[in-house]
Amino acid sequence: QHRALVMTEAQGAKPKRILVTGGTGLVGRAIQEVVANGEGRPDEEWVFVSSRDADLTRNIHINDNVLHSAYECGVQKVVSCLSTCIFPDKTTYPIDETMIHNGPPHSSNFGYSYAKRMIDVQNRGYFEQHGCRFTAVIPTNVFGPHDNFNIEDGHVLPGLIHKVYLAKQNGSALTVWGTGKPRRQFIYSLDLARLFVWVLREYEEVEPIILSAVKETCTWFSTNYASARK
Repeated sequence: QHRALVMTEAQGAKPKRILVTGGTGLVGRAIQEVVANGEGRPDEEWVFVSSRDADLTRNIHINDNVLHSAYECGVQKVVSCLSTCIFPDKTTYPIDETMIHNGPPHSSNFGYSYAKRMIDVQNRGYFEQHGCRFTAVIPTNVFGPHDNFNIEDGHVLPGLIHKVYLAKQNGSALTVWGTGKPRRQFIYSLDLARLFVWVLREYEEVEPIILSAVKETCTWFSTNYASARK
């Protein structure tokens, strides 16, 4: 599913209309909540749609449909949501935004990863040819309200939360698979949503930006986010 923030201006300059595709998913609902609880502005009209409201087709066709339609309609800005799975399978750490295209992604996410990578390629192409302000963000693993808590096919944190809940309810042992050696980063969906809104309003670069819980990144965003709100 393609999640994107699309910003246009109505005739007469105001209000700005902001369309959120994937609006009923984990990230979309988080954005809707933070906008409703104080992050929205009087000169903005936010519209949230799901795949039932707007069928964008599948895989790389979604990129073409969203970005080219945005270009044809004179959209001011598009912020697309990428994924950490786009990074090369064989890489060095820490990773940064310059390393996206440095090698093939993991085979388990091959098609999905390349479709997401192509958003970055297309963003750069639309900027170079037409001057469009299309960009993308790369969140780390997201968790929060409206997540998939299914133990069999849910994400890692909601799956662990569900396991802890069942262990407490049943008085049973808590079993967690794995060696404990792999390291992963997580970001709370409502925090991510606030950063999404900041990127939409304040981030002017075409280059994608990682949204993570790393201390330095959080400090950078806290400083800039606070400045943007003054």
